[in-house]
Parts: sequence; C-alpha cells; structure tokens
Amino acid sequence: MAERLILQAGYHQAGAGLIRQWLEDHAETLAPQLALYGPDHPQVVPLRAAALATARGRSGGRAALAEAARALAGALAREPAPQVCLSEEDLLGPPLGHAEEGHLETEIYPGLCPILDVLMAELAGFDPVLALFERDPGAWLENLHRQAVNRGGFAGDLDSYLAQFDPRPDWAGLRDEITFALQRRGRLAAWSFEEEFPRGAVAEMGFFRLLDIPDPLMAQCRPTLRARPVADPHPDAGPAAPPPVLLMGGANALVPEGWGHVLRRDHARQVAGQTLSGAAGTTATALYRLLAQGDDWPGAPVIWEQGINEYTHLTGGQDLDSLIHHVEWLLQLCARQGRPFVALLTRTRMQAGMARDDSYVTRLRALFADYGVTVLDDGALIRVLERGPPGDLDAWYARNAVHDTTTPLPRRLAEAALVALETAPVPRPPRDRAAHFDALDLCLRAPASRPDSFALAGMDCAFAPFGETLPIETPGRALAAILVTSGSGPVIRLSAGKTLLGCYVTQVPHGPGHPPQQLRQLVLGQGGGGVEIPGGVVQIDTDTRHDTPPDKLIIQTMYHQGDPPSDPRPAGLVALLCEEPRKGAAR
Repeated sequence: MAERLILQAGYHQAGAGLIRQWLEDHAETLAPQLALYGPDHPQVVPLRAAALATARGRSGGRAALAEAARALAGALAREPAPQVCLSEEDLLGPPLGHAEEGHLETEIYPGLCPILDVLMAELAGFDPVLALFERDPGAWLENLHRQAVNRGGFAGDLDSYLAQFDPRPDWAGLRDEITFALQRRGRLAAWSFEEEFPRGAVAEMGFFRLLDIPDPLMAQCRPTLRARPVADPHPDAGPAAPPPVLLMGGANALVPEGWGHVLRRDHARQVAGQTLSGAAGTTATALYRLLAQGDDWPGAPVIWEQGINEYTHLTGGQDLDSLIHHVEWLLQLCARQGRPFVALLTRTRMQAGMARDDSYVTRLRALFADYGVTVLDDGALIRVLERGPPGDLDAWYARNAVHDTTTPLPRRLAEAALVALETAPVPRPPRDRAAHFDALDLCLRAPASRPDSFALAGMDCAFAPFGETLPIETPGRALAAILVTSGSGPVIRLSAGKTLLGCYVTQVPHGPGHPPQQLRQLVLGQGGGGVEIPGGVVQIDTDTRHDTPPDKLIIQTMYHQGDPPSDPRPAGLVALLCEEPRKGAAR
C-alpha cells in the first residue's frame, strides 16, 4: 500500500514536464520506492476530466471528481511502492486563455479551492503533499501566452493577451488559498522555478529531496534533469536546427494533445512544425498563409489535414468543386516550389460510421492518386489499433469533429506522418492538369492601404477596415476573400462595374468562448472556378443601408446574422485569393 501521495499538480509552464520525463526515464529503477502516475495513467484520465468539469462549474463535476478520487484511493491502496507521484498540471484547472468546448479560461485557476477540497477529502489517508513551482510572473505569462496561441485558444500578441485577461499572478495569495483548501488534510510544498531549475543536479532540488529517494537508487539515475547531449564532432558549428515542416491541419492539429500538438512538442528535435492554418479554416486559409509566408521556409514539406474541417464546410453548403479546386492549387504550388507532401486523411465521427466513402473523400482520394502523393488514413489506423474493425467508434472521438486525445490515435498519426516524410514525394501533376495550371498563377491581391492589423500565430495580418469602397485590381478570377472579422462584421457587396458579384454576411458568433476577432475566409462564386471579374477591378462596399433583400444574402459556414456585441471590433479585408493568367505563359 502506498503511504504517501505527492501531487505534482502545480502551475502550467513551470517545469512539470521536465521532472515527469526524468521520472519516466528511471521508472524501473525507482519502482521499489516510487510509482509515477502520469497524465495517461488510467486513474488520472478520469480524475483530470472531472477536475476540469469542476473548474468550469459544470453540473455533477464535484460528484464525478469525488468518484474518480475514490477510485484513485483504491488503486493507491493496492500500490506496492510506498510512494506515488501523480503528475498532471491540469488538476488545478486549465491555463489562462485555454479555450475548449465553449469554455474560455479567463482567470488564474479560479476552481482551485473546490478541486482541492474534494481531493483532500478522499485522499487524506495517504499523507498528500501538493508540490508546485512558482515562476517569475513575466516569464510565466509569456509562456502561457505562447501555449494558448500554439493550441489555437488565443489569436493575438502578448500585449493583447495581457489586455484581454488582465492577469495579476500573486503566488503568496495563491499559497494562502491552497492552505485554506487543504484544511490540514495535506500540506503544500512550493519552490521558486528560477532558483531550483538552474541547480543542475537533481539531488539538490527541493522536489527530489521531497521524494526521499534512497541514495543507492539515486546513484543509478541520471544526475541532471536533461539527458546529456551527444558530443558534436564540429562544436564550433553549433547544434543543427531541425528542418521545418508546414502543418496545414484542422481541429485535430490545433487541439491540445492532438496530432499537431504532439508532433510539435514531442518531436521538436526532429522537425520544427510551423502551423499555417487556423481554427475552422480550410485549404483556402492554408493557401493564403503559404503565399504570404512560404518564402520563409523554401522547400519545406507540407503535412495536410483539412479533411474534417472541409467536410464540415461541405455539409454547411460550400461547393465540393471549390474544395477540391483549392486542394489542387495547393498540390500545384507544392510541385512548383519542390515541397514534399503528406496527406493525413481524417474523418468526422459521422463519416467514419458510413458504409462507404462519401463524395468528398472519394474525390480527394482520386486527386491525391492523380498527383502521386502519400496518403495516411485515420480510419485504417483505427482498424490497426483495434486489431480489426472498430467495435465502438465513439471510443475514438471526443466529439464529432475531434479525435479523443486520451487514445493512442493522435500520437500514432504524428508518428506515421514523420515516417512518411522520410520518403514523401513532391506532387507530380498529371499531364492534362499540368497543361491547365501552367497557364495560371495563384496570387494575393490586397487593398492599396491596410492600416489595421490582426496578430495571428506566427504572422501579422494587415487589413483594410470595411466602410469605404475598397477597389482591388485582378486580371483573373477571385477564388476567396480572406477577412479579419468579428461579431460586428457587416454585410459586404462585391461588384465589378455595374455587375453585382454577391452580397456576403461577414458577422461571426461572439461572446464567451469566442475570440473577439477571427481570421476567416469567404468562398466566392459557384463551383471550383471562383468568380470572374469583368473589367479586372472588383469593388467591396458595406451595405450600411441594409438594402440587400434577405433572400439575396449569402451566409456561409461559420457566419451568421444576429445582434452585434456591445463592444464592436473592426472587420475588414486582408486579401483576395486570385487565379490569374501566368506571366510569360504560352497562349
């Protein structure tokens, strides 16, 4: 029976991962003295879920947490090691700025007291110690901001993050709150991150002294947290930077612990993952970011996983031909720029339950086959992990459009993608498609002046606010408009001379759980070819008088009409994605 429980449930971005990695590396050596219950442990997974439900104030959260804690107590009673270290930062609640399932965390661990009250009531018999590290507030907030951006919960720079949440870390105050919540049913051990982590030797750190590992066992373990680097035969050259890879993924690439997060976090020594997509975006958004930023990473390979996002747009009314046309343009750009291409073909829960592939997957498979690119199929991987046809698809999905990140699927997808990159070819256009696209270029056409800007992870998106007429010249066709929009987004009219090209709603949902401003796309025209611009100049005007009849308004996926927010935010045009005659191409 375990006699003592160390809860390494401290603050996010404060070194817990480094300590957990050291404990995992030496788990067998430490087994006689210490057992590690990490985030994937079967007792920790339901405990974390119930703790997050409690932090969000959901009905039944405390009862579920008490039940999970009692199950943990039963496991501890059967544990042969005298000590257990349970390491999971999310037990005190999500980090500031974390957005998931409609909940946006706007305070620093507001659910801390009720969570600890339940845990201590059920686990007091194991002499629990809550162990945490306190970081310099400025450095801590910078790391939290970076984490929120990388996980897709926040779009904006550090200043906008601080302005939105107004965080004021008060470690002494939090220690008082924790001590009150413990009610002498456990104790708190806290250390300064800046003082402890530079020590170098594990044996000198207060956390490891708390574990009371016998010297003979400690002597068999690595003396420092980080593994010693392999000696560089050319020390003057410095360590080689990992090669970049461009991730164009949907929800499963952005969600915490999704395949994109796993690839960037766990394989950072192999590749430097650069995310070129955004929440709810499709390949149109990825094309914009590749054209705007691609020169920063010449020849870098692409991992594409927009299938679930695009299927959602398809069911919301987007034309199938336009979706396929955008993907084909991406393949053409990769061919021209010498970029190897790997496709992660993912499905919604609804698609996965279909007897045969739907029209989107069928067209996509044919397109990828025509271009000779590598395709990895999440359905096939699920069957491999199940050792046969899946018995219950719900076990692999957290919700219809997102894989369950507690399963091995996200990690296996990331690993499979990295293996595929080793031999992934550059797309090879079939002869007839090469002849068609060789006469064309894909370009971004922006307003002459874009005084406003929107900070997106990895780039700054300048935009021209809607209001005055925005004329844009293009000698070809407009496939999509890239917007910065908000709950104040107006109805806009696109016209060329006297020809009306369409009236589009640009308002997006707003309120708790929604970013105040968002990068979005409007798909223009019908079918795959976009909309032709008579005369070569398109004008964008705001329907300020609301003259457009309701039956003439175009409302695409992710947009709606409703009451605007009380604090209006600017909306405007970033650029048009245009298909134009290629300069110097044979006629």
